[in-house]
Amino acid sequence: MELQKTITKGYAEQLRNDIETNASMYAGDTFDIDDSKILYVPHLGHPEGLLEKMNADNDFESAKALFEAYSNLTPLQATQQAFWIYLTHTELFPYVQKRWPKVKEEGDHVNYIIDHWFFGHGMIRNALAGLWWAVYLTIDSDSDDPYKYTQFFLSNYTLRVVRLGPTKLMRHKEGVIGIMQYLIDHKNDSSTNSMEDRVNYVVSYFNRLGGAKQLAFLDRTFFCNELDKVHDELMYYHHKVTKEEEDVVAEDE
Repeated sequence: MELQKTITKGYAEQLRNDIETNASMYAGDTFDIDDSKILYVPHLGHPEGLLEKMNADNDFESAKALFEAYSNLTPLQATQQAFWIYLTHTELFPYVQKRWPKVKEEGDHVNYIIDHWFFGHGMIRNALAGLWWAVYLTIDSDSDDPYKYTQFFLSNYTLRVVRLGPTKLMRHKEGVIGIMQYLIDHKNDSSTNSMEDRVNYVVSYFNRLGGAKQLAFLDRTFFCNELDKVHDELMYYHHKVTKEEEDVVAEDE
C-alpha cells in the first residue's frame, strides 16, 4: 500500500508566508513544491483516481468523493492544516484551481488564496478541509440515505460558510443533524423568509439557549423539537445582512 504524503508544518507555514511572492504560480497548471519537505502519513493509504472524481461544479459530489477516499482519516489528522495544504498545492491542485478560478484573473488574490488554499477563516472555507468536515459532521451512517443531511448542507454555500458552518454549534453532530432535519422537513413551507433567514434564527436561538443548557449532551430529537416550538416565529424572521457577511459571499462569487 502506498502511503499518503503530506508536508511539514514549517513548510506549510512557509508557503503561506510566501503567497505574495508566489501568487502567479496559483494561475499555472501545476504548483511546484520542495520535495525535501514531504512526509508520509502513517497508516493512511493514498487513494487512486481521486482527482478524476472531484467535480468543481458540484460540491456535494466532490465532498463525497473526498470523504470516501479518506474515510480512515481520524479527526485529529483532519485538523492538521499541513495535510490539506499539501493536497491543495499538489494532488488536487487542478480541482482547487477550477473550483476557485479567480486566481487566473488579473488582480490581487492573496486573501482569496489564503482562504481556499490555506486557512484564512478556519477549516470551513479551505477548498478541501471544508468539504471533508462537512461530510464528517453531517453523515448519518445508520440511515438508508447516509448523505441526506450532507447534500442539504452543501446545497447552500451561504448557509455553510457564512451562517451555520463557522459556529461552535457545527461541532455538535447530533445538533447539526437535528437542525438539518427540521430545515428539510419545512423547506417548502409557505413563509416570507429565505433559508438564510431561518438558519440565522436557528443559530441565534441555540446560541442563547446554550447559555442555560449543555447542548453538547442533547440529541437530534431535542433540537428538532425545540425548533418546532418556535416554528411560527422562525418562519417569518428576517435577518439583516451585515457588511461582513456580504463581503464573505462577494469574495467567492
